Amino acid sequence: MRWRRSRLSGTIPGIVWDSQGYRVGWGKGYFDAVLERLPSWATSIGLTYDQQVVERVPREEFDLPVDLIVTETRVIRL
Repeated sequence: MRWRRSRLSGTIPGIVWDSQGYRVGWGKGYFDAVLERLPSWATSIGLTYDQQVVERVPREEFDLPVDLIVTETRVIRL
């Protein structure tokens, strides 16, 4: 099976997300490493509930945002 570029995506977990696509995770940096390794043409997706999306979360210089956030009621394209 050959992957087309537009079909590759990565689903990233998080505890809390902000409206710019940044997340609070478990503090180990594992998923920041995943985001860093995704090809630039891949789509990174955060899955969460509406109540877990806030205006802004604390972030560090190494944190990377996702391309879109999907909740039970909306899709936030970033």
